[in-house]
Amino acid sequence: MRPPNGFFTPQTLQLLKQWEYRPVMWSVVPEDWVRPGVSTVVSRVVQQTVNGSIIVLHDGYCGGEDVAAAAAKIIPLLLDKGYNFVSIEQLWQQVKN
Repeated sequence: MRPPNGFFTPQTLQLLKQWEYRPVMWSVVPEDWVRPGVSTVVSRVVQQTVNGSIIVLHDGYCGGEDVAAAAAKIIPLLLDKGYNFVSIEQLWQQVKN
């Protein structure tokens, strides 16, 4: 579960534990909610991404209207750079080992 704006409260953390959810933060945020344009979002993601990065992109009314177009460009670029896409669970397993 990714908290909006990255904010957790003690009550939120308690509920997540009760529901057996894990809080997940991010390491790459291209500020796509301010609608900088697809090329800017793509550039920011590619520049900020390193092994183990968690990329957050927003969809919907709050600035994410271009998320599909941005993702369509980001994914092949990162694959060409040798990155692989994995689930959060797979990432955690890799970090444990």
